[in-house]
Amino acid sequence: MRINVRKLPSPKTSHLVLVILVCMVSPLHATITHWLAETGDWSDHDNWSLAEPSPRGTAYVDNGGTVQITQPDERSWYLNVGTGVGEGGTMDIISGDLWEVLELIGVEGSGAIAQAGGTNEVGFTLRLGVEETGIGTYEIDNGEVLVGTAKIAVRGTGFVTQTGGTVAARLHLAIGYYPESTGTYTISGGVLRAGELSIDYVSHDEFAPATGGSDATLNVTNAAAQIIAAGHISFGPGAKFNAVEGTTIRIITSPTSLGHLPWFENFSTDPIALGGVSNLTLIVENDVADRACLVEVAGEDMGPVVEGFQDNFALDALQLGGQSGLGSVLLCDENDNRPGWEGAEALYVGNLILGEGSVLNLDGYNLYYKTLVDNGGEVLLNGGQMVQLSAAVAGRHVFYNNSAFDGDDPAGNGADDNATDPSKSALLPGETATFANYISCVKGINGIMVDVANLHGTPTAEDFSIQVSGVNNGGGLDDYAAGPIPVSVTVRPGAGVDGSDRVTLIFPDTETHNSCWVRVTVFPTPNTGLESPDVFYYGLAIGETGNRESNTFVNGADRLRVRGNPHNFMQPASVESPYDFNKDASVNASDRMIARSHRTNFITCLKLITAP
Repeated sequence: MRINVRKLPSPKTSHLVLVILVCMVSPLHATITHWLAETGDWSDHDNWSLAEPSPRGTAYVDNGGTVQITQPDERSWYLNVGTGVGEGGTMDIISGDLWEVLELIGVEGSGAIAQAGGTNEVGFTLRLGVEETGIGTYEIDNGEVLVGTAKIAVRGTGFVTQTGGTVAARLHLAIGYYPESTGTYTISGGVLRAGELSIDYVSHDEFAPATGGSDATLNVTNAAAQIIAAGHISFGPGAKFNAVEGTTIRIITSPTSLGHLPWFENFSTDPIALGGVSNLTLIVENDVADRACLVEVAGEDMGPVVEGFQDNFALDALQLGGQSGLGSVLLCDENDNRPGWEGAEALYVGNLILGEGSVLNLDGYNLYYKTLVDNGGEVLLNGGQMVQLSAAVAGRHVFYNNSAFDGDDPAGNGADDNATDPSKSALLPGETATFANYISCVKGINGIMVDVANLHGTPTAEDFSIQVSGVNNGGGLDDYAAGPIPVSVTVRPGAGVDGSDRVTLIFPDTETHNSCWVRVTVFPTPNTGLESPDVFYYGLAIGETGNRESNTFVNGADRLRVRGNPHNFMQPASVESPYDFNKDASVNASDRMIARSHRTNFITCLKLITAP
């Protein structure tokens, strides 16, 4: 990755006005026909008041009936379903082809389309929920919907549910057009492709009255769904966006999409309403040289802190470059997305991916990220900053490796989570030790986990220091010597607390000296990403049951407690049992022998220290 700090002239946002002249004059010899049947095929003349609709005619489906499309090349000029108040109808596209210039579903009444196959091609526009009383619904499971433009809720209510198939709008697909409309698009499969995709439409045309403010929602309920824009994606002030983890949206700019300004636009002031962006990977692909995609910086600039990634318009990932070409992004701040924030706005990205030859121009704005994959991109700072979020320790755990609770498996893997002791916690500097900070296992301290949020790399044993206290190790209470070396260090991404990465250190059995404290230091290295060392302690007092708060003596009292709490395969001991010293899920004579052979007194016992 090349970082270029030179100040370049900021490219001015180009405004390309696309003028479309559509002549909607009724053709000569036009026919008007009304659907009469309850359920039947479009091609059956007897189901219409004036024969089957003609390619130059108008068809009305308002009697509550269902029209089935099963034949190829079914045509009309206009199609109206649910025209008047109280009227309604359904189009059932099973196979074949339907073609119109204008398709109005739910004008003042209720209209519906259910598509299981075939093609529905609309030369000019498809409109759902046209007037305020109109309700239009479209369900597509398979097949194709090919339109010039689509307005999901013009002034009324419109719903689209896509579980498969392809919906393609050459020019524009708007969810929620005028402020009084309510539009919802839910996609769980298939492909949604549009030249421009608007959720709560805001017009850039001074002659168009649409100013946003509609109740418009885009729901992505399955990451397998594909959403592609030929240039422009816009979230208006009333937009809502819900998305599952792994959702992707691709902005693809090509020579055939020059009518669409590449832009990830955001007018919203409500990061909760657009909470789906936290699960969104935005992929920018450009086949047109020097045509960067604008990306709105919308978050409060809090600096490189975790809070900046929470409810702050943070993207899960931004990827420059993909299947269709290089990636070029120019950050911009065209809208005040945080009106109550007095500082600057910035872009927060969980994962930043720079493709080979890609260009990211910060243009003076700040970008904060958690992880970076650089395949040969260039970053133009131009007065801005690109800063990685520091890592932080989110959790510390001791576990009984190679025990009954991880399947007697000495390897580091997910089974070790079952062997963590929830009754134990790390002793931190400045704290005074209690029974919660040391274990009694005869195998010693042989497994430690550290959960790291925003782990930068893959830690190795060199990123840690393991030391043991001097008492019973040939030194004084405050003397620490080198401890056991981990036999393995493994990382399981997302397995830790709150989705952090879990780093597991495994040590040889019985190598930890009894009645000692083990001090673990996690170093601030490029692998860990910590800003400062993280230090914690666990103690070992084999055979101790925690019967006295004031000391850790192992004596006859501990053996009596073991005798009084037997467990076997019919009633196994839990992982946190203080009486199961060999962690075989049983408490029996073997555990009493362990306590007997590891007796301690005020000289040889583990000391309840205040950690330095």
